[in-house]
Amino acid sequence: MANADLEAVQTALAPVAPILIRSYVRAWADWRKAGYQHWRARGRANFVWEQAVHYAVLGLTDVPGVTVKLHNESYHFLINDTISFRLKKADSEGYTRNYPTTE
Repeated sequence: MANADLEAVQTALAPVAPILIRSYVRAWADWRKAGYQHWRARGRANFVWEQAVHYAVLGLTDVPGVTVKLHNESYHFLINDTISFRLKKADSEGYTRNYPTTE
């Protein structure tokens, strides 16, 4: 996989960043409103992620230059046919977990 130019990525994401941030804020508010006291941390992370992805799809679907694709149970976002990203859960240090795909 090629490494993207940081400045190009930041420039491409700048117009959609407020929508993505708002998606997570709304998702967290949904979690707080739900009042699920018995859920474990993993369940909470999944709930918030699902809601954030839902709001991101709603917010980005009609943005010019943004393409939203559902593939393998994950939404992929493509900006101006140059930058592609997915929303992923991260650990407390901001790292995601990637597991090798079995072939």
